[in-house]
Amino acid sequence: MHQDDTHGYKGPDRRAMDAAAFQMMVEAKTKTLELEKHMTEKIDDLKDDLDAHMVKSEVRHNELTERIEHMSQSMLSAINKMNVTADQTYQLFKRAIPNDDPEGHKAAHEGWIKKAEQEEKFWLDVKSKAVSAAVIAVLGWIGLAVWTAFLQGPK
Repeated sequence: MHQDDTHGYKGPDRRAMDAAAFQMMVEAKTKTLELEKHMTEKIDDLKDDLDAHMVKSEVRHNELTERIEHMSQSMLSAINKMNVTADQTYQLFKRAIPNDDPEGHKAAHEGWIKKAEQEEKFWLDVKSKAVSAAVIAVLGWIGLAVWTAFLQGPK
């Protein structure tokens, strides 16, 4: 078994990437929540500004308010979907790291990798010894054939 065949293991960079990806998911979730708050504040500010400037035309004001309300609902819906997706991804990463112990997770993978490397070395040794034994057997058989022919003498 080659190192690349060990459950998708790609080396030490993969472990660092997994920890970095987990951290990125946490940061992405935090930034999404901040963005949602910021966008809600901006929408509320926009509504207030429109209310102050559109007193002259109540019909137009109501139309714009409805459009803004629809836009804000659409945006909040999109943000909520992003939050759900980010939360699902975060939970997936969190399940991969039991008890919030990334070092334990890393140690488990390192143990599996070490076991796979030892198994690979074992089978390489077995193959090497089998080939060596076959070569010795063939050389012995050739030597025995030559010795038998020598003892029989010339024909």
